[in-house]
Amino acid sequence: MPQKRLRRCEEQQEGVQEKQQLGQQQEGQQEGPELGVQGLFSRLIQKSPGLFHVHDVHRTKSVCLDMKPDCVVSCTAHCMPIDTVLILDLKGQSESRKEYCRASHIYQLACYGVKLLEQLPAVCRSHVLLAVTDLRRIRFLRVTRKPGGDGYGYELSEEMEEVIPALCAVLLSEPSKYGAAYPPELTHDGEQVQLESFLGAGATSSVYRCSAAGQVGHVVAKVVRPAFQELADIEKDVLESLAGTPGVPALVGKGVATDSSPFLLLKPQGTTFAEGSSALELRRVALGVGQLVDALHAAHDKRIVHRDVRPDNIMVDVDVEDATWYIIDWGCAVRIPMAPTPVSGFCGTIRYASDRVLQLMASGGLLDASPADDLQSLVKALFVLSHPLERMELQAEGQPDAGGLLGVWRRFMQGRSMWSRLMDAAARSDYDVVRTGLVERFE
Repeated sequence: MPQKRLRRCEEQQEGVQEKQQLGQQQEGQQEGPELGVQGLFSRLIQKSPGLFHVHDVHRTKSVCLDMKPDCVVSCTAHCMPIDTVLILDLKGQSESRKEYCRASHIYQLACYGVKLLEQLPAVCRSHVLLAVTDLRRIRFLRVTRKPGGDGYGYELSEEMEEVIPALCAVLLSEPSKYGAAYPPELTHDGEQVQLESFLGAGATSSVYRCSAAGQVGHVVAKVVRPAFQELADIEKDVLESLAGTPGVPALVGKGVATDSSPFLLLKPQGTTFAEGSSALELRRVALGVGQLVDALHAAHDKRIVHRDVRPDNIMVDVDVEDATWYIIDWGCAVRIPMAPTPVSGFCGTIRYASDRVLQLMASGGLLDASPADDLQSLVKALFVLSHPLERMELQAEGQPDAGGLLGVWRRFMQGRSMWSRLMDAAARSDYDVVRTGLVERFE
């Protein structure tokens, strides 16, 4: 441990008894038993050593969504997607030795940890460290996501009486030890790409908002996990083939990150249906759906099928009056030959797969890629935009199977003659009817 940091920890430990007595005196003067402890802790954290800073969640947006723990220790380095290292709950000092860590307090800690992890895909973060203390004693709780998404595991430490050294041990450790990971370093044209915020992640990649040399405004860095190098190569080739096509993102750079992850730099940055559907007025949707149909039509004319059209892969800039809409994430795309040819397995999101693909999967038939599949997936994506209850039901399907999903979509279409006609037109690859019908639906 560096001597400067060690001396800082020792100074904190020597003064803790005096500050605890001050805190006990303050408690009788404050409204509620915890305010004196929080005030005392706010003094201690001004000397936090290491790579971290501590802040009062009551004054900032909580990393636990609607739940508000007392303090959050965050990494001062640029960790993403969430830089939280330790969630700390402060309890008032009492005569009872175990009062601060009774079962309800430990349960509350566990809820904080689950709330944080629920926001992120498993590939982004697997665990988080939490603690409860009255500044005389402290216990740590590690909440870990179980493999396969099968719930969470909980590890509760023994009680520690040396609170400041215990906190210093956390603050002097690497953030990755507690679940916060540094993002990869990206370099383009000899200059480092500046990652500014985390936009999202899926099974194959993470996406960041960033600034890059030679680019006006922000760009999007799509960092693909090394195991999915092939998808990055496919998307690069497809975007180069579709360069200049309205409704298709522009590829402005590519490279390999320090952790061997391939990355693509894309423009523009926007908001997906999944993120911003509540902010999208139907009038703006009506202006955009035609652009989406046209973008797919242009790709199909070049014999490129997207294969993963869904709300998350439809993007729009809601802050621009004359917004341009985009079909994004072309990593599953294939080039189709003149004659139907089976493709190697299903690639995409089964909830929005066309009825034809679902039927082939349910029967065990060989899959082939068809422009009609993209068009019908687009109709399904736009259907759930205007039917939030059906969307919730679709997302609640757990591990859906093709036959079950086929029945779900047939039930969704019952009694909805206009949407049924659009589904039939999409199955015929009738772009004009689909385009006109969708515009009329959202006007």
